[in-house]
Amino acid sequence: MIKKFMITLKNKSLLQLGTHDVKRFMYFSTNYISPYTLRGIFGSLYFKEKCLLTKQEACLTDKCPQKDKCEFYNSFLHGDGLYITPAYPSLNECSDVSVPATYLFSRCKVCGFTTSKLSLYLSVARGESRRTLVYHKNKEGKVCGLSTFAPLKNQFFCLTNGKLIPAPKRQQKVSVAIDRKSGTSEEGFLFLYDGIRPGFVFKSQVTVADDNLATFIAHQNKSEVFIGRGKSRGFGLIELEITPINIDLKKRASEIKKYSVDENNYLIGITLSPVFDFVLGDGTIVTTGHIDLAKAANNAAKIVGLDVEFDNTVESEQIFGENIRVGGWSLLALQPKTRFYAVDAGAVYIFKLDRELSDNSALTLATLEQVGYTPIKMSGFGIFRFVNSSLFKNLSLNE
Repeated sequence: MIKKFMITLKNKSLLQLGTHDVKRFMYFSTNYISPYTLRGIFGSLYFKEKCLLTKQEACLTDKCPQKDKCEFYNSFLHGDGLYITPAYPSLNECSDVSVPATYLFSRCKVCGFTTSKLSLYLSVARGESRRTLVYHKNKEGKVCGLSTFAPLKNQFFCLTNGKLIPAPKRQQKVSVAIDRKSGTSEEGFLFLYDGIRPGFVFKSQVTVADDNLATFIAHQNKSEVFIGRGKSRGFGLIELEITPINIDLKKRASEIKKYSVDENNYLIGITLSPVFDFVLGDGTIVTTGHIDLAKAANNAAKIVGLDVEFDNTVESEQIFGENIRVGGWSLLALQPKTRFYAVDAGAVYIFKLDRELSDNSALTLATLEQVGYTPIKMSGFGIFRFVNSSLFKNLSLNE
């Protein structure tokens, strides 16, 4: 039985994440919390409760002779029951997670007029003129066109109320490198770094298929942990707020089926986390952004023990998104994981179906939303959310 939780993270001190991006002696922080970091949060708390407090030896590799009895190894390190989305900036009035708006909207660089890429694509597919949809007059009476549009950056989109959420405000600090041998500052090694100011809210969703992990996560409400850079100086203090989410697969399946009917058999999926699949190349294995929807949906149904199959046919697939390099840290091997390309979170997948979505297909897709699809287990990849284009029409960007 899978269980789902909304994870709200409130930073109570300066938060600096992803310090690998260095430009002109400035260490830049990302404006979201990655699935690897979130998994590390629960891993450290789980390790503390199951191993440190009970004084039991923890099995960290498959060579450990006690691994069959080690709860930390079986449920967390080597299990397949934890599916996490990145934690993006959110607002208290947004009851759901948000996604980057970069691939969803374009804004005119001349007058600020904003349009939905998804609505534009679907309108053109229905036979409407692209010119009448994009070309418009600005306040000076001049006509803006397609060439003046650019992706909407540093904004996030709430998936329930259709509102834009600005990126967190940043704060810059000055620091100096310390010589580890002498314990004094190194001459000429002054550098800057920025971080997210205290008081911001991030939200993520965690789906758990392991009963032990689900019980543990439910008890972590109001826990405080340190993440990111500068933890020894008090940076990165995070408070967790855990809220159970009721999962009704049949109700969700009926909603997804209605989406496909409203969109004339188009199915729209937004990625809540990076998405990829493996394909065989010339003697090598490479990653691709193409997703076999039927394979992904059927795999999700098997994970939760549903005896149903996706029985529609996907006639075409359109992707609005970019490939990014992703990686992480292996707790088992204690070394960085291999970096590879994946389609970024916030990307839009548009699937053209052969006919109206069947009840069985809709049920497998509702399950896919919960556990996602990825060849790499428990790493926060492949989480979809199926939506209706009316969500974007409710956004009053140009008022």
